[in-house]
Amino acid sequence: MDNIKKKIGKNAALAVLSQIPIASAFGKFFEDFVQEGWQERIDLWKEEIIKRLSQLDAEIENKIKETSNFASILASAQRGALEDIEDDKVALYANVVINAINNENIDNAKKHIFLNMLRDFTSLHIKVLRDISKSKGPQVTLRADGFHSKNPLFHELYTKYKDKELLEAIIKSLAENHLTYIVADKIGRAEPTIITDLGKEFLRFISEQEISDACK
Repeated sequence: MDNIKKKIGKNAALAVLSQIPIASAFGKFFEDFVQEGWQERIDLWKEEIIKRLSQLDAEIENKIKETSNFASILASAQRGALEDIEDDKVALYANVVINAINNENIDNAKKHIFLNMLRDFTSLHIKVLRDISKSKGPQVTLRADGFHSKNPLFHELYTKYKDKELLEAIIKSLAENHLTYIVADKIGRAEPTIITDLGKEFLRFISEQEISDACK
């Protein structure tokens, strides 16, 4: 009886709302834009994951069965792909699923940690991390007055990315997640140095790889 009353009350409330212009307008907006946008993201995710799965060999079923916690990885990646505000990260979530199947050397805890990082990071985080990964680190030279360190990466990043405060936040975020090192006890702007082994592993985990490489 209580459930019936609740249902009647809900239907009555919806009927009242439908008579209010602003509520009706919101309902139309939701139907026209939100639902349509949600379906587009679902279609994009399906397209990406099918494309990546189709590149695998005929033993994909066995690989999936042998991948412990695969259902959890897939569900987590799909949720991230659908909820992420950036369309261009959807392909990265698809890459994660494939790399989770092919990479037997990475444990489940690390897979989920990397998935959480991917959800938390923006596309800009990924771009900056990739820039840092290409750097050879600070260049140390010997002068008459002692050793001097010069980091060309520091200048390159601050030249390439115009929003200095945002870049600063991203550099610190990457370091806090142990993906990069920054100069110790640096006062003022954070100065990135080199990517860590964990950072390299994270980039491999979210990147599209050649099947032959991924299976090694």
